[in-house]
Amino acid sequence: MDIIYKNIDEEVVTFQQLSALRYYYKAYIDNNVLQKEEFFVEQELNGLKYYNNSSDVHQTIINDNLPANGEYNWLSIIECETVIGTSYILDKVYTYDRLGNYTGRENILSDINGDEMGYECIDKNGVTLYHLTRKEYWDRSINPDRELFECTFAESTGNLEYLYYNNEHIDEDEHESIFLVNNATDKQTLMNLAGISQDLADYYMVAAVKPTF
Repeated sequence: MDIIYKNIDEEVVTFQQLSALRYYYKAYIDNNVLQKEEFFVEQELNGLKYYNNSSDVHQTIINDNLPANGEYNWLSIIECETVIGTSYILDKVYTYDRLGNYTGRENILSDINGDEMGYECIDKNGVTLYHLTRKEYWDRSINPDRELFECTFAESTGNLEYLYYNNEHIDEDEHESIFLVNNATDKQTLMNLAGISQDLADYYMVAAVKPTF
């Protein structure tokens, strides 16, 4: 088992540097596969991320980790899947409190380059918190530092509030930036601006993070 330490900026640090850091985490890697990460605040254990690479039962993971390490404030169990028919990766993050009580789930969709496409938060009762849902589209060949557009959704309905197309790469003052909504005209505008397919344009117009195309 290999162990590495990283700071809040995801930079690898040495064990000797840890005493000067307020936040850092400790990653456990076995045969190049990330197994778990321990998160420290002010030199004290705060939380644990466990990567469920073997599809273990959650209760078994909880029993194996929380009782012996009561100092954890939270435990997240992460399960990854490749979305069928695409190269996208969906991370499902199930979170439990220090007593092992389920507190909710996050779904995070990333593209083949690791850029985040969609994020949603689902509470412990299975209700999607749409005001926290966000979607982004990246094309680093056009703008290496920022998403081309981002989407937000209405808290009560989950309908698209607006799609903000960022033209910072054309106009640094963003005077040419565009706001789009979910209709046929704006969908076609988005396809023309970003050079994306209709399936992908449809995906960004709705709140569901896992694609169905």
